[in-house]
Amino acid sequence: MSLDTTLAWNCFCIVWVGVVYRGRTVPIAWKAVRQSSSTVRLLTIQRVLRQAQRVLPENAAVVLLTDRGFADGKLIKYLRETLAWHFRIRIKRSF
Repeated sequence: MSLDTTLAWNCFCIVWVGVVYRGRTVPIAWKAVRQSSSTVRLLTIQRVLRQAQRVLPENAAVVLLTDRGFADGKLIKYLRETLAWHFRIRIKRSF
């Protein structure tokens, strides 16, 4: 699975989660927020992740891939303790 944001028309930020398959990602959950920044609140990210979890098979083994924009201790704790998902987050060396 992959988590990312996309800016649309410089006034919406779309937070989305998708299933990665053969080099492509198929979105399964998303939320549009009216803002011009790609940085979104943890609560918004959690809502999208819960939405994605509801459409996955029960007890699915999930590895979530994200970039450095999602390197947040509270998000990591949520992924581990609440969702029981594995993750790979690309971070800067100085993080």
